[in-house]
Order: sequence, then structure tokens, then C-alpha cells
Amino acid sequence: MNKLNGSPHGEAVRHWQAFGFENIIYDEESDAFVGPVPADVVAFVAYGPKQIEEQRRKLQAIGIPPTIWADVGPSERLALYQLNEDISLEEVREYFGSASRVKGEGDYITLPSGNHFTPDRWPESVDGLSVFDTLETYQDAEQKSPIDDLPPQISEGTLLDEFSIRDADLGDTVLSFFLLGLIILSGQATVIYAPPNSGKTLLTLYLLVEAVATAKLSAARCYYVNADDSLEGIQTKRSILAETGIHMLVPGMQNFETKKLSEAMQTLIEKDDCVGVLIIVDTLKKFVNLMDKREAANFGDLVRKFVLKGGTFLALAHTRKNEGADGQLVYGGTSDVLEDFDSASVLGALPERTSKNEKLVQFQFLKRRGRNVEEVYAYDDDPELSYDVRLASVRLVDKDELATHVSRERLRSDSDIIEEIASSLAEESVQKMALVKDVAARMGTSRRAVMVVLERYTGTQTGNHLWTYEIGERGSKNYELLPPPEGDG
Repeated sequence: MNKLNGSPHGEAVRHWQAFGFENIIYDEESDAFVGPVPADVVAFVAYGPKQIEEQRRKLQAIGIPPTIWADVGPSERLALYQLNEDISLEEVREYFGSASRVKGEGDYITLPSGNHFTPDRWPESVDGLSVFDTLETYQDAEQKSPIDDLPPQISEGTLLDEFSIRDADLGDTVLSFFLLGLIILSGQATVIYAPPNSGKTLLTLYLLVEAVATAKLSAARCYYVNADDSLEGIQTKRSILAETGIHMLVPGMQNFETKKLSEAMQTLIEKDDCVGVLIIVDTLKKFVNLMDKREAANFGDLVRKFVLKGGTFLALAHTRKNEGADGQLVYGGTSDVLEDFDSASVLGALPERTSKNEKLVQFQFLKRRGRNVEEVYAYDDDPELSYDVRLASVRLVDKDELATHVSRERLRSDSDIIEEIASSLAEESVQKMALVKDVAARMGTSRRAVMVVLERYTGTQTGNHLWTYEIGERGSKNYELLPPPEGDG
């Protein structure tokens, strides 16, 4: 049975999707569900009895009880809050220190499921979470604070001091910059997942050529490792890259083998010669067994050392053959690469096509540690075209053009749900979660699908939005229809 659809797993997935978690993924190795933290939410994750107790003390000390504080494993506990906009994630992390791992928007966390899934004790959406709005320690004149029980701090260091970088000279400040389009940042490890023949190599070559042409990238320090191609494909891509000066490495040619890449990266790390180096591997499975957690973790450690020395690493990888329960593409292998790399995206085809019948594809991020942009590109996918001509057809699609294509298609696909929501709001305002439940039940669809459409057309601009809301008691959102545009009768 597919664990995303079966009970009780399916119930847990549906709950967390309706709650606000998107792109929930089942990790077969750990038999658990993971998902990215929603916007404006902060998650506190503690491992082991000692850290769980430290987490409890910290949360008690600030005096804001969590509405969700739950076990997610035998020795792992999760607390969820809404994060007040006046408090930054970095401030929270500094305050909690080693007492808890603090996760913010886009960071993946394990979600309670199975025996740890007790939804009757929790709110049904992000709106019901307690708001984390202070870092001041709670003190009651009549009551001893929980932090009074903590032992006094010890000022002496430990044998770990020799490894501390606190007073080390780390050289000049390094700032990342957009290296390939607005997708790949320098000094980061990035993985792009995509189905076969989706255009991931085509888009990568286009971005490489553009980066050299605009002097963002030194061709002499760029290495495209082509490990998944035919001889004809190798010759074609070599010809394209040779014009820019970019190197191409191919297993079985020029005495190069896949294992030599790791050896070369280790040498670059030891010689401190990684700055400005870009390595692209196509595809990742040729260099590491993505289903082996230990091997994937060791490779991730090597890549991390490489980027910490100033290098940039880009891996192209395949998605799984079967889509997820939500119809979305699912990354291949275990979650180790996703967790260890700085950013991860899925290159997916959009349902729309341009007026010239071009294919539209978008980089959709599963994770990012920077300002990476989910850019959209168009290209002619006519199978009769040569690779050179297809590469020449690639172009960036701007926001205005995309909005035209997407809004037309979305409005058409959303029409049934829009009609039901509008019907529910025709007579009176309705609270958000009650509205979502009612519409989902009447249509026999998921709450998440209704939630997406509801939020997509929420706003105050008549003509662009269909409904808005007012904040009621205890922070509830009461939805009502917007008046029709003038002239609509």
C-alpha cells in the first residue's frame, strides 16, 4: 500500500497539508514524513532526553505555552509556533542556543505521524498556533521561574577549544552572488531534480553559456561532468562548451573515472584551491548511490567541505517515476542529499504553453538558504530540432508574460472550487477553516486543494481578487466576497 494514501498515514498527510505544510515527502528509510516549515512559522526540534528537557525549560522560561508540543519519534520532540514579524529567526536561534534546533520557513522537519499522530489535541491550521512574540524571560513575583533551577555557568573551556573558530582569521568577508541565472548562488551546493528529458541539461548549458558571456563565471575553473550521455550527445555538448572555454569531463575518456572526481575535490580542499571553481555533475546517481544513506551522507560531507572553501557545486538528479499523492514530482533517493545541500529544486513542466507553442518549465524549490528565485524558462521542444537549435530557443519568461499564461490556465482549472467558495460566501461571512471544510466535503476534494484556491484569490483588489477577510475574535479569519468590478452589473 502507498503510505501516503493508507490509514493512518494518509490521515496524517491530509491533516498536515490542510494545516499548511506543502510538499510533504515520505522518507522510507526512517518511515516518517518530512515537510518544509510554512511561512511565518518557527519550529523547535529537540533530540534526546537532555535536549528535550532543555527545550522544555526554555519554552517555560518565556511563558508562552505551545499549542503543539509533540513527539515525532522515540527521542525527538517538536514544538510549533507562529513567529511574530518583529522577531527574527536568527534572534530566536541565538536565544535557544544548544537547547533546541530552530527551523524556519523552507527548512524540512519530521512531522508527527503513526502512533505520535494525535490531531484532536492540536489546532487545525497555522492560525491556531501560539504566537512567539517575545524573547524576554517570564518572571512571576509569586512564583519561582523554571530557569532558577539551572546550575550556574562554568567559565572554563574544554578540550574542544582548540577547534573553535571564534578567534580565527577567516579572511575577507565572502558574499554569495547569482552565478547561474537567479537560481544558483555561488558558494553553495545545489541539486536540481527533474524527470528524464525534461530539459535540465539543456537549461544548465544555457545558464553556463550565459554566465560566461556576462563574466559571472570563469570558464577556466568550470567543469561540467557528463556521465549520462551517448557519444553523439557528448560530441554535441563538447562543441557547445568548447566555444566558451568550459571544461567537460567524461568517465572513460582522458583517463577520467567517476571515483577521480571525489579524489580531485579532496585535493582542491587540501590545497585551498576551491574559490571560483564550479563543478556540475550530470547525473548525481553516477557518483553516489542515492539509496545508500551512509554513502550519500559521506558524499554530502565532501561537498560541504568543498563549498566552505569557496567552491560551488551543482548536481543534476532524477525524480522518482511515480508522482506523490498530491500529484507533484518527488525527488529520488533518500533525504540525505536534500538535507545536506544548501538548496534543492525540482524542474517541472507547467501545464501551460506559450502562444508560440513553447514548453514552459519552472525551477520550484524544495529548500533554499538564500534568495534563489523560482525562474521560468521557455524553449521549443519540437523533437525534430537539432540540439543546437533547441538550445538557441531557450529564453527566460518574465513575470508579466508568465502571469498571463498562468492566470488563464489557473482560472480555468480553479473554476469549480471558485464557484463553490463563492456560493458559501453569498449570504454571509464564514470563518476560514469552516469554509475550507464545508467546500471540501461538498466537492469530495482535499482541504489543501480548497485552501490553495481560497488563498490564491484572497485580497482587496477588485478584479484581481474574489474575496477578502476580516480578523475576528481570537485571531479568526472571517471571509466575505468582494463587490463585483464596476460595470459588471
